[in-house]
Amino acid sequence: MKSLEDNNSVERYDSTPTSNEPKQKRIEDGSRFWAVLIGIDEYPHKPLHGCVSDAKSIQKYLNEDFGVPSDHIQCLLRDREATHNSSPTHDNIISALYGLVGNPAIANGDNILVYFAGAGMRYDAKEYFREDAQPIDAICLIDRGVNSTYDISLREIDGVFSQISQEGGATMMNTLILDCGHAPAGCRQDGSVRSMLPLLGQAIETMLQGAYERLAAYPKNRISHQAFDESCLRCGVYGGSSRQ
Repeated sequence: MKSLEDNNSVERYDSTPTSNEPKQKRIEDGSRFWAVLIGIDEYPHKPLHGCVSDAKSIQKYLNEDFGVPSDHIQCLLRDREATHNSSPTHDNIISALYGLVGNPAIANGDNILVYFAGAGMRYDAKEYFREDAQPIDAICLIDRGVNSTYDISLREIDGVFSQISQEGGATMMNTLILDCGHAPAGCRQDGSVRSMLPLLGQAIETMLQGAYERLAAYPKNRISHQAFDESCLRCGVYGGSSRQ
């Protein structure tokens, strides 16, 4: 995954032209960009500020500066004007991410951007897995903790990107931008810090097991499934299975 600034196909223009000539196109073809933009302010127990406006700014930037068509941008925003279908719930975010996999309109060489502005969380995996297990970073959803709904790990998003590349072509550029924190438990918790406390119980196991099963459901899942397994092995877990 690379940042947009690392994309060599981007052609920059002077943002302060000295004449009345129209601005040059920033990229050759904005239709080669696809984006999922997620912004959450109205968390039930810990509201944040500015996340939705940040996501909307990215949307405007993609539309106006990159020329990305509006129907190539999915926005899942949670403020007081959010609707059910546009709310950044677990189901809606999973649907948006996996909807990029095998999308016939997305071609080899296209650019995929996933942007998240909201609260993040760093789970201490040592509580449930091996003693040398590394922390698990995740994004916090609007319905986390409701009806056994858990967060989404960054390892699953990485697995989705691997699956997109396998389906669409090796030259696709996948970019993840996280505008959130991943503070461990005990850190300062207020509206200026974009992080939350971890969910209790078997949250890590359930989160990873769900990701494992979703990635395993794809026929062409060898690369993404293997990447997810290797990521879990490196951090001391395997496919969501707890230590004995």
